[in-house]
Amino acid sequence: MTWKKTAILGLIFLCAMAGYFADSSRSRQRQLVKERQNDLIPFDAETATRFTLINASGTYRLQKNGEVWFITEPRQLQADADQVQSLLANLSAAKQYDPVESNDFAQYGLDKPRASILLEDPHTGAKATLRVGLESTAHDRFFAALEGEKKVFTIAVHIKTALEKNLYHLRDKKVFAIKKDRIARVQIQCEGVLTAMQKMPDGKWQLQSPFMEETDAPSVENLLSTLETLRASSFLDDAPTTPGSFGFDKPRAVIAVQADDLTTLILGRAEKIGERYFARIKDAQTIFTISELFVNQISAAPNSLRSREIVKLKESDISEVKLITGDNYISVVKDEKGEWRLKDDDNVRLDRARVRRLFADLASLRIATFEAEHPRSLQPYGLDNPRARVILYPQNREERVVLSFGNQAEGRDVAYAAISNRPIVFGVDWTRIGDFYLVKSDLEDRKIFEFEPSDIHHIRIKDKDFEGILEKKGERWLAISNAVSKKPEIAPPQMMVLLNEILNLEYEMEVQEPRTPKDASIVDIKISDKDAGELANISVYMEDKPQVLLKTAGGKSYLVRRLEIEKIIKSFMGFFEKEKE
Repeated sequence: MTWKKTAILGLIFLCAMAGYFADSSRSRQRQLVKERQNDLIPFDAETATRFTLINASGTYRLQKNGEVWFITEPRQLQADADQVQSLLANLSAAKQYDPVESNDFAQYGLDKPRASILLEDPHTGAKATLRVGLESTAHDRFFAALEGEKKVFTIAVHIKTALEKNLYHLRDKKVFAIKKDRIARVQIQCEGVLTAMQKMPDGKWQLQSPFMEETDAPSVENLLSTLETLRASSFLDDAPTTPGSFGFDKPRAVIAVQADDLTTLILGRAEKIGERYFARIKDAQTIFTISELFVNQISAAPNSLRSREIVKLKESDISEVKLITGDNYISVVKDEKGEWRLKDDDNVRLDRARVRRLFADLASLRIATFEAEHPRSLQPYGLDNPRARVILYPQNREERVVLSFGNQAEGRDVAYAAISNRPIVFGVDWTRIGDFYLVKSDLEDRKIFEFEPSDIHHIRIKDKDFEGILEKKGERWLAISNAVSKKPEIAPPQMMVLLNEILNLEYEMEVQEPRTPKDASIVDIKISDKDAGELANISVYMEDKPQVLLKTAGGKSYLVRRLEIEKIIKSFMGFFEKEKE
């Protein structure tokens, strides 16, 4: 056994030594890679306040004054802060790869570099000139060198790409030099219509032309964001002698934005090729182009900025709702307890969930199209004799709000509609109209049972062949039957399914005239509380139709969908069938 122990110890030793040498080798490789990677620029490039970029597009000199970058050559222009910051950040984070000593820069294309950049920090006196030459045999690398050093190295391709920026990249392309939270007023003159909106003291925006209306907050926010971020797509002529050739003599649109200062953008004609429009800032000479998307956005005003909310009253603000559909009329009022009931009919219970849904449907209804302003006649829209009306009375009863629905627009899935507090005809989604074509039976609570799940402690179901009982003991439900000696416990989720099926049982019609069933009941159901008090006692009889007749111990009779009763019986019997198996 000694030689086996020696062999095992030897094997462990060899594995340990192999791991040591492997780790040592990896450490040397990491150190070698580290030694072959130095910072590209010998100082933090982001501290530079002046640089000169030379590439195939030209020579560009940039200077930082305070916190703002400016182009000083080839022309005096404000620079694009994001582009400059991106360039300097890339240079600051970049590395030199595979440095080698060399006196022959020509073989690397560094005697006539493809691009170069001189970085300067006058405050510290630091400066560095990076030159970029030919592409290296290494993947996505280019040869480069720092002026004054006899060393050639490679750089990543994205650094070479960053040094290929032209005047368009470097110049400020913002059309409006503004922050959206500083904008106080916007005017759009387009196709003979003046759209004007003003920011009010409470921070909300209001349309002031061509009509006084509330605005649609998301649409306004979208427009303000567009104005803040709008960029020129290209720059053309900085000293136009024929403004008419760009369409400025008859502008497509004029947009005036009042922030800290007033800036007016003039849109000319569309380019012959492409999806852009000529534009210029008023009192400035530079001509540029902007995207057709922006032109389409402002051309959609004022309708795109209008509030599309129809009913502004909340349920809590309303005391009465009248629903008129053809010859049908119902009125729902709020009582002193804040509960909704049918006016002049206290015997009918309302389905609270359905009433809540009515108010939710009203709150979510939106204008789909704007059809007419101050129409002379409502007859063309079928609103002189509406198909349906919803009349809302606020708590103070000062001014009722009437929402009317007319005809369907020809060839469109839109229904004409009007509301009494706006002098317009608008369109709403045709499929939503059915939400308001309601009669009394639609709002009536058709549930047969009025108690809660927690009230139920005993359920007995009996048919001609079987009798079973579900009984609650503490927090547990047990299944009891004369056919099975055990009392299996029922899982709470399964029991909750049955309780919900019972409590959600609805009738399709209450039978007013006494009816004597031809045959005996097919099933009897008795439900009791924890004190054995009777909550419900019903008998179910077969009918020659998709319904069954349900009679209560209190003498009421209902027609109920057979499938709903069968669902309850199936769930109930399932607890006992599993035990029999």
